[in-house]
Amino acid sequence: MARLAGVSTMTVSRVLNNRGSVSGQTRDRVVDAAEQLNYRPNLAAQALSSGRSRTIGVVTMEEPSTALPRHWRASNRVPGPSATRSPCRSCRS
Repeated sequence: MARLAGVSTMTVSRVLNNRGSVSGQTRDRVVDAAEQLNYRPNLAAQALSSGRSRTIGVVTMEEPSTALPRHWRASNRVPGPSATRSPCRSCRS
């Protein structure tokens, strides 16, 4: 993307993360390159890099089919950036 836009990788990072000072013309070139390359943020990579998955866990003693609303049950089948589940801090022994 940086090569296509004719800028450094740091400039691409600044534009994509909306941080730092980048001229409007440079920003437009990076955005155009991102569109040409069909760039989509990788949420799994962002979670690994930041240490935050932006997911929540639900602990229940009830059968999932009765305890959780239908949309929660459906979201459990959608793969997300976190492949493992870790217990909540207050539940650890």
